[in-house]
Amino acid sequence: METLASCPEIDYAVLGEGEETVVELLRHLEASRPGDDERRIQGIGYLREGKFVKTENRPLMEDLDDLPMPEHSLFSVGSRRYRFPAIGPLFLRSPAWGVEYTRGCEFDCKFCVKPKLWRLTLRYRSEQNVVDELEVLTRKYGIKAGQLFANDIFARRERLEELIVEMEKRRLNYNFVTFGRADTVAKNKDLLPRLVKAGLVMLWVGVESLEQSILDHVAEGTTTGANKEALVACEAAGIPVLGPNYMFGFPQHTVQSIRAQGAEALATIPRFSPGLPAYIPTPGTPLYFQAAAKGPIAAFTAT
Repeated sequence: METLASCPEIDYAVLGEGEETVVELLRHLEASRPGDDERRIQGIGYLREGKFVKTENRPLMEDLDDLPMPEHSLFSVGSRRYRFPAIGPLFLRSPAWGVEYTRGCEFDCKFCVKPKLWRLTLRYRSEQNVVDELEVLTRKYGIKAGQLFANDIFARRERLEELIVEMEKRRLNYNFVTFGRADTVAKNKDLLPRLVKAGLVMLWVGVESLEQSILDHVAEGTTTGANKEALVACEAAGIPVLGPNYMFGFPQHTVQSIRAQGAEALATIPRFSPGLPAYIPTPGTPLYFQAAAKGPIAAFTAT
């Protein structure tokens, strides 16, 4: 509501998964007459006479393969405009493009908005569908690098093994970065060498904190032991870790604990590239409401 009120240029907000909602909304606007009611469109919000109207939630798509392949030609895919220099020299030299593999996460970490956005679900595109898109990008547009979007590519071992097999079978020259939870990386560390052969060149690992007491409060299901095991496994497999991210500023932090965590995190710099972000409460998360209960939050800036 605050965004709509402060930005009169915005007529509607699409809430949640947007592909079906945007199409239905545009068709409605093309065909509607003054006074037509938008309330029948699921998954939107808007202002009417200064009051915020939110329609009922749209059900999440059951099968992500129902989505058509993106029309890459509309975005000048393959041009040097799309690069990813923060990742390394390969991503600086070559055109890059990312591909979605999964949506959502089944873990309810208190700092993360994804549980609310995706309703604690995890959905996949089929491995053949994903690699079909990768094949178009590599063979038609000359893409050699990019990001494989998955909140945790290790979440379902059997699915990851299917993906590796499909990528090996197509023999794609696609170097990619992706995400993994520390605990699932540790559980599936035997797959790391196969991922490297399939094209993995760097991995984001969510460590979040080096203190177990902090993890117990904010990060569901992970431990400091799993964090360290995952980093050691990546190092053994020759996989650079982008991050690992050590967040500061949780309610449970003290000056002493922040100093101790900072010293240990900085000690990993020769091997990794640790991220040291300050935690800022994200609207909609449990920690945001916890912070808001103690006083107004002046501004929101995503980390």
